[in-house]
Amino acid sequence: MSDHVDAAARVVHTAWLDSPVGPLTVVAGDGLLVRVRFGRKAAEGVEPSEPPAPSEPDGAGDAAARAIAELAEYFAGERTEFDLEPDWRRVDETAATVLRTLVRIAPYGHTVSYGELTTASGLPAAESRAVGNYLNRNPWPVVVPCHRVVMTDGSLGGFGGGRWRKEGLLRLEGVLPAPLFG
Repeated sequence: MSDHVDAAARVVHTAWLDSPVGPLTVVAGDGLLVRVRFGRKAAEGVEPSEPPAPSEPDGAGDAAARAIAELAEYFAGERTEFDLEPDWRRVDETAATVLRTLVRIAPYGHTVSYGELTTASGLPAAESRAVGNYLNRNPWPVVVPCHRVVMTDGSLGGFGGGRWRKEGLLRLEGVLPAPLFG
């Protein structure tokens, strides 16, 4: 785990997890989840280092350690909801509404369409493309499950982390069948 002070003069902690969809970087601070990224990337201003050995939460890095533990449980099939609290200040009000709605209406093992999410978020149907943009910029993939949003016809559509990751996450949740060979 590495630490640095962000622009808001608060300490944030970076931790890493190797997952079935590749390495994940978690950034947390002030007890909140600041960011989840695909790949092994340090927080802004901190050089990446090797992931730490698993350890107990250390107080200051508690949120990062909790995030890694919850994500590990998710990938092991032991967790279907996250207790982590995203730092909603990282997105604008409309994006926060869309992302909070997504968490509420798309539980583990289920999908919703862009149109359904748009309507449930209280936005006009014509805003579906904007909703897709909010999902593409989601700072907390996996935790805020943008991988569960599909096209109206049931096809997968895009995913900022790559379609193969979306397929992998949906297979993990039982939405898609496991590949016959692989």
